[in-house]
Order: sequence, then C-alpha cells, then structure tokens
Amino acid sequence: GRTALAPGELIRSILLPAAALASRTAFRRLSLSNLGRSAVLLIGRRTAGGLRLTVTASTRRPVQLLLPAGTGAADLAAALDAAIEPGMYHDDVHGLPEWRRDMTYLLGGQIRAELMPGRDEGDT
Repeated sequence: GRTALAPGELIRSILLPAAALASRTAFRRLSLSNLGRSAVLLIGRRTAGGLRLTVTASTRRPVQLLLPAGTGAADLAAALDAAIEPGMYHDDVHGLPEWRRDMTYLLGGQIRAELMPGRDEGDT
C-alpha cells in the first residue's frame, strides 16, 4: 500500500535490459487446487554468471537469490535456508509452512536442473 511516488506523480515508462528479456527462464507454480491461489511460485532466469531465482507466494515477501554457475542441489538448499527463515513461510488454508518449504526446494531444484544443464539433482 505504499509507494515512492508523490501525490500526482505517475510512472510513464520502465526500461528493462534487453539481455534480461532474452535470457532463458523457467516458471513453476503449485496450488492445493487447480484454480486456487498460488501456494508456491518460483521463477528462474539464466544469467551470464549462473541463475537468478525468485521465490514468492510461499513466503511473506518475495525472496531473490543469485546462484553462481555450478551450483549443486546441496548448495541450492543451503542458499534457500540462508535466505528464507522458517517464520517467513505462510501458514494458512492454502498450505502449511512445512509443505511450502518442501515444495520450494523441489521446484527450485527443478528450475536449477533446467537452467543449469549438466548438473544432476543429486550433485553437490
């Protein structure tokens, strides 16, 4: 409900880097029902140095990680542990915190495998 805009100001344009728009991306979403509110949502974008992973819906605020090339499954889990405290996961009718955490790790691993080919899910 807050913005940096002053009363009467409006955004007229947004500039996005062409490299970001041309990058490979991956998207994963889970819900307890097909048409229900997203309970877990992750977006990955391949970068020159590795992977940018955004976690949202499962957490109280979006969390973004920058993972270097060669990041393995254990490295991803450690990065998620460091970035998302247990109390940050939502606890509501759309999913328990433990389930949201587990699904965040599962989907994050899928995105890592898709955007960082050559690494198996069990690699560290």
